[in-house]
Amino acid sequence: MAQESLQHVTELLDATKVDNTEWFEKLWSLTAQLRSRIDERFPNLVRDPSSLPHDRYAGPESGGPNGHMTSWVGEPIDWMVHSNLVNPTMGFCNMHLSMWLGPTVKVPHCAFAFGTFPDLFMLGDFPARTDTIIDTEHLYTYYESVNALWLKHRANENLRPFTSRALYVRETLSETAFCFLADRTDENLATYAEIANAMLDIWFAWLDAAIPTPETERAALAERDLKVRRYAAELDPANALAVRYFGADRVHLLERQLWGGDRQIARIGSFSNDCAPPAMRPSNY
Repeated sequence: MAQESLQHVTELLDATKVDNTEWFEKLWSLTAQLRSRIDERFPNLVRDPSSLPHDRYAGPESGGPNGHMTSWVGEPIDWMVHSNLVNPTMGFCNMHLSMWLGPTVKVPHCAFAFGTFPDLFMLGDFPARTDTIIDTEHLYTYYESVNALWLKHRANENLRPFTSRALYVRETLSETAFCFLADRTDENLATYAEIANAMLDIWFAWLDAAIPTPETERAALAERDLKVRRYAAELDPANALAVRYFGADRVHLLERQLWGGDRQIARIGSFSNDCAPPAMRPSNY
């Protein structure tokens, strides 16, 4: 196994300046390919109008940091985000493709993040819908089928495990989360694509076999999902870098868009979209 990385994103970027425009385009193309598979599987997805103001945004410097975010809904997906936030000439880009399911099924969500910090970054995970420490049926029904794939790529000497210094981030990731840094090579990019497409194959199979969630459990599941989504958006340590580029006011709006705080299309089942922010925040990352 390659050496683990424990550095903060800002430390990695400040240490090395490199123009990553080429790699941004390659990674963004990968998310587009994954997105095309999602669109084929879920042709009923429609864009939530709340994301229109974030279609394109930029920092104060012309030609500097900029971003793009769209949000989509459609059974069984309660909220999907496809976004990027980039300053590639300074080595940085970050992009997300995350699918948050509605409460009609209890299949884990599916989320991807790619970037350059300035090396190639990948996070692919199936965010849990339940407490898998005690819900062992859920654990083995879903995550056991990912374990062999995780072990295979964890042993890849070209991939350096990336461990966040942020306590909350480590708490949110499953034990089969694919979280790596790798040198900027086409071979490593192909490995990331292999992992991500395998994850979609697994996720689609889970959805094919999904049993509808009992009506009596859906409200509690919808409430938990919204909290997880909001907390993940607001406690992301990479927000500090976004504030550096765009300012706190813009980042606040982007955080809300990530979790659907201003959505205009009702949630699946018309469950509440009200959610209190995290009770506590870290003093620093």
